[in-house]
Amino acid sequence: MFCLFWYMKTYRYELKKYKNYSEKYKEILDIYIKEIETFLDKYKSFSDARKYLETMLNYYKLLAIKYRIFEGNLDKAIEFTEKCYNLAEELYKKFGYKDLKNAALFNKHIYYNLMARKYENERDFTNAAEYYKKSGDVIKEIDENIAYDEYTNYYKWLAIKNKYEKEKFEEYIDKAVEFAKKRNDEKQEYYYLGLKYDHLVKFADSLKKKIEYLKKAKEYYYKSGNRQDALFMEYLQYYYQSKYELKNRNYEKALDMLKHAKKALNKINELKVSNILISKIKQSITIDELLYNFYLYISKGNFDKSLEMLNEYLKLSSDWENTRKYKFYEYLKDCIIVLSQKNISKNIALESLQ
Repeated sequence: MFCLFWYMKTYRYELKKYKNYSEKYKEILDIYIKEIETFLDKYKSFSDARKYLETMLNYYKLLAIKYRIFEGNLDKAIEFTEKCYNLAEELYKKFGYKDLKNAALFNKHIYYNLMARKYENERDFTNAAEYYKKSGDVIKEIDENIAYDEYTNYYKWLAIKNKYEKEKFEEYIDKAVEFAKKRNDEKQEYYYLGLKYDHLVKFADSLKKKIEYLKKAKEYYYKSGNRQDALFMEYLQYYYQSKYELKNRNYEKALDMLKHAKKALNKINELKVSNILISKIKQSITIDELLYNFYLYISKGNFDKSLEMLNEYLKLSSDWENTRKYKFYEYLKDCIIVLSQKNISKNIALESLQ
């Protein structure tokens, strides 16, 4: 028994050489698990012995890693992590070794962390937050920095759960930023600041305020290294700037802002994000360009060209034909046809649309 026990230890040392969970790590892991299964089966009669129980503990830990890292089976990973920490607690009570206490604490933290991820996947933000807090409360006895990470996630999910209540959202997201600072993790701190201003956009009471928040969100996301979200904020910033310029009748500027918005979308495409979402947004921008050009040609008194833009706009917007906006532009089309008649002066026509 003792010879085989120490022989198996060599696999533990081999695994330590491959900490990045490479194919070689998996290969050694699979062999190690089989060797342990042989050991456990061969020495069942020693099931109360410390070395047998410690081997069982290691077996649960390795199976949890296998299911979590290499098979993506979260439920199985949770099952064996729970077995691991329960057994470690029993062994600590029985033998009193500090390393067993640490093993119990660490695996309990992993169990709570995995449960939090499970609830994240199910979009159950309340339970996700609570399990991150439990994870932090357990691991802080061993590693304060890991605890800060868990508390950051705890407050992040509370913030997202309360994303429609401005005061609560800001309170929780600021707490997430605070713990990221304690962790001395600048990238994480910038990410949560980006998330903060990203979500504050929905509470903005003016286009100028939306643009201000989007600029801040974009800057923080870039600083955090999150280029995808930064580019999406950039797209939204230019999109709302186009709306702002349109509102102020700066039609050429509005069209220029839409061009910048499209450039940001093209950069997002390079990151291989969902092409379906990007293509839908691009289609929406194409429709907006037609509408903006309609107003631009109206402002220049070119009613034939404005009518051409409006016809194309209505054609591409036919999915929304039952909306008030669509019906408004259908009515406006009839007005443009009348105003474009040669016997109506340009000045009178323009005044009619002011």
